[in-house]
Amino acid sequence: MGVVGFDLGNENCVVAIARQSDIEVVLDDESKCETPSIVSFGDKQRFFGTAASLSNPKNTISQIKRLLGRRFSDSELQLDLMSLPFLVSEGPDGYPLVHVQYLGETRTFTPTQVLGMVLSNLKSTAERKLKAAVVDCCIGIPVYFTDLQRRAVMDAATIAGLRPLRLLHETTAAALLYGIYKTDLTEKEQLNIVFVDVGHASMQVCVAAFKKGQLKILAHSFDRCLGGRDFDEVLFQHFAAKFKDEYKINVFDSYRACSRLRAACEKLKKVLSANPVAPLNIEGLMDGKDVKGFITREEFEQISIPIMKRVKLPLKKAQAEAGLTIEEVHSIEVVGSCARVPAIIKILTEFFGKEPQCTTNASECVAKGCALQCAILSPMFKVREFQVIESFPFPIAFSWKAYASDTENGVVDNQNSTIVYPRGNPIPSLKALTFYRSGTFTVDLQYADVSELLCPAKISTYTIGPFQPTTGEREKMKVRVSLNIHGIVSVEAATLLSPEDTGRMVRKTNVCITEVVHGGLAAIDLQKAVEKEFEMALQDRVIEQTKGRNNVFEYDVDGMQNTPATTPTDKTMDPDDIILSPPDPSPQASPSTTQVLSPRATFSIIEDSDTAEPDLSFMDIPISRKTPVELTYPSEADIASAKSILRLFLDLRLLNLGESQRAAMVSALCVLQASPGFSQSPAGRVLETLPAVLSESQAVTASCLELSAKLNKFRSEREEEQVKKLKAEIIQREETMANMLKKGESLQSTIAQVGREARRLGDQLASQKDSYQTWMDALQVVERAQLDFHTRWEELRQVTLD
Repeated sequence: MGVVGFDLGNENCVVAIARQSDIEVVLDDESKCETPSIVSFGDKQRFFGTAASLSNPKNTISQIKRLLGRRFSDSELQLDLMSLPFLVSEGPDGYPLVHVQYLGETRTFTPTQVLGMVLSNLKSTAERKLKAAVVDCCIGIPVYFTDLQRRAVMDAATIAGLRPLRLLHETTAAALLYGIYKTDLTEKEQLNIVFVDVGHASMQVCVAAFKKGQLKILAHSFDRCLGGRDFDEVLFQHFAAKFKDEYKINVFDSYRACSRLRAACEKLKKVLSANPVAPLNIEGLMDGKDVKGFITREEFEQISIPIMKRVKLPLKKAQAEAGLTIEEVHSIEVVGSCARVPAIIKILTEFFGKEPQCTTNASECVAKGCALQCAILSPMFKVREFQVIESFPFPIAFSWKAYASDTENGVVDNQNSTIVYPRGNPIPSLKALTFYRSGTFTVDLQYADVSELLCPAKISTYTIGPFQPTTGEREKMKVRVSLNIHGIVSVEAATLLSPEDTGRMVRKTNVCITEVVHGGLAAIDLQKAVEKEFEMALQDRVIEQTKGRNNVFEYDVDGMQNTPATTPTDKTMDPDDIILSPPDPSPQASPSTTQVLSPRATFSIIEDSDTAEPDLSFMDIPISRKTPVELTYPSEADIASAKSILRLFLDLRLLNLGESQRAAMVSALCVLQASPGFSQSPAGRVLETLPAVLSESQAVTASCLELSAKLNKFRSEREEEQVKKLKAEIIQREETMANMLKKGESLQSTIAQVGREARRLGDQLASQKDSYQTWMDALQVVERAQLDFHTRWEELRQVTLD
């Protein structure tokens, strides 16, 4: 099992894996370190990253982080939606829903589901590199993510089949990677480093204090709407106005023109980072007009002054919160894609009086830091001891409604509130509050200050009770409030402290807690999202495998057509070959038996159900060809016989179950059948037939292998009589294979039913630690089996010979 770190950027994602000696960034299918955070929905499947089609903008989802955990009425979200081409509407709960055309119909997805798709693709990338399953991971998130957004990332990871060991702030991940490799740290002297991360859509600043074996975060600050895209937008507006005056075209009238100009401006910004002047040329931008222009770096900085002024605000806030002077800051490390912009480097130099450095790779350091944190937390790796003391950026308050009968002094206060976690509180943390109550009561967790977050104050509501006091009066209640390692706050437990008869002893009773997360995803909806993602992944896999088979088939056909003619001693016949009759060299041969085919053409096999027993004597005739594109059609008897052989070996290849697959299925059967109540469930009763079906499939496969060996042996020895005796056995095998196909269909539905039943059992076993892990293992086995068998029967339907 691999240990992986994910950097979920607004524009690009990076995947890093932990090796025994180092942290390595995984390349995607295009051999790039960064994978675009894009999901495109097609008529048959989904596409991710660079494979996503930008020519279908209405069904291509990007910048999904900006939609995550935010209300549709959010003013910042509405500004973001103005530049997004896909349709987003308000859902029943007041949060956004994404609309796309997928599999020929309109589908709606939540931003959490789309992020789950992105994570699922990144997980597959890591698994291909590691050649092992990936479950444990660490995910980098912006420091400004709210509690709801953090929960959404956790839900998205669950949808993707991941188990995050920690949600780590992106600047903290960069600081961890910087500090653990720094060998000159001492135990007494504190080294203060400022990390500045300017990404595609936001800016984050972190002040970190390093000692030997320790990283302590002193302060966080941010600007959620200051990033590279703002500089792109400045250039876009500049050239849009310029082209309107010079070429009399308004790019705002065409989405395609806007997209091309934005992409050109993004490239232009990168060129200006290294050159004083940069040209811009676009052919056929709009109305068939070619446009060109240029801009100097000084002009670019001049039109970007309003953005540059905002860069200093997070710097000042982080310095003030950390309580450091400029002289106490040792150095500045820049992170993110905009770390190369000269104007930003200039501002940092002027503010701190020091030249910023880029010790680590600005694009990869977050993912590598996350992988390193995952390795530290994972039992699979032994990492040099390095403590990370994280700081929580928001103050959290705890509020409750008080009644006169439930207070010690009888004073009524409609709503009490106290700050349980102030700004800068370490993560994780646990605190306890004491109440005196005589019955069920309700408490709220909320943000003490929402001026920076611009979100609803309430996080979650908890109903504690019911409970019955032993004395009939107010009794002491301990409520534990947890700020976990992910930065998610919740009421962890409530304990009723009742005095014993002796008066010295105290009896502790756990009280039921009901949680309501405002805007959160319900457990049943999360389970539905997991199942839907599994179905879509299954569809993607089937389509990809079908494409792969088609590519191999076309390659084989081209190879056949380009192969020179052979002599009888040149070729040993293979059962999978399409066997052709040799051309008749006599002049009386009918010219209609030969036809010139196009380079990709092949003959199709047809079958007449009333055809008599096929003649297999042609199998001893060697293959012969005329020219690479000129083939000879076989006779009807040859076609019927070839179809019998082809059906036999196609079924043989597709129905063959390997030892590992059978072992996995047996393991799943044992685990599920041992679960309480499973044997009496519908899936349990249906599952009783599964071993017999698997056994029969294995027996049929073995008999087919035996028949195949006989055929090869007789043909190689040219035993014509023995070959003819196998005709009846081949026909009988066709009937057996047809029956196996029918049983395979029922087997597929059986495994699907078992999977649903296993998921239902998860709710019952969740309270038992050991049983829960057993259920998780069984569920993964069953889902893999369902995927494998679904693919198997889809392949059989795709290659039907009728």
